[in-house]
Amino acid sequence: MALGQATGRLLNVQTFTTVGTATYTPTAGTNSVIVEVQGGGAAGGGSVLTAANGSSIGSPGTSGAYGRSRYTSGFSGATVTVGFEGAGVAGAGGGTAGASSFGALLSCPGGVGGGSSSAATIPLSGGNGSQVVPTGANLISGPSDGGAESLSVNGSCAYGGRGGGTPYGGGAVAANVNSNGSAAVTLGAGGSGTANYNNGSAATTGGNGASGYVRVWEYA
Repeated sequence: MALGQATGRLLNVQTFTTVGTATYTPTAGTNSVIVEVQGGGAAGGGSVLTAANGSSIGSPGTSGAYGRSRYTSGFSGATVTVGFEGAGVAGAGGGTAGASSFGALLSCPGGVGGGSSSAATIPLSGGNGSQVVPTGANLISGPSDGGAESLSVNGSCAYGGRGGGTPYGGGAVAANVNSNGSAAVTLGAGGSGTANYNNGSAATTGGNGASGYVRVWEYA
């Protein structure tokens, strides 16, 4: 048998990154696929207006769930859905992101938006401690990542944590105090949290998350 006809060789890789739905059409000769699905990343929470010697924080947004599966049938014509990114809101919790999926075979929920608090002393974990997991993954089942906690300490200081990361990269970097959160760059990652301290200025907005993706590795 010639090498070009070998069963199991990689034929092509199709990647879907446009938010919304599309139809997967296998490359000619595809007999099995490995599918990666990454849910959209959520936004970090915004910080409220703070008075002198006061502080407020918004926790980071979590990444979307990640899953990887292998299929030998039932994949042709599957509807591919790419989840949308969560959007930050001034002075309030961040937006939750959309789920990504490959037909009815594999679905990965979007990340959970960060919360917002003006409590004197409190740590806030990504998505306020919420976590999402994939369904249908038969190779790798990866829950969402919460990033790093945001922290306020007795009104004396505050810190906005980085966003949740994915298998392909970290979440949004931590933002400066008294500024809007950082947006995620890695697909499916979460936006950063925020922190206001002793500024008496306008509320800040959590960093936006990044949309998800679906990737299909096609084998002869």
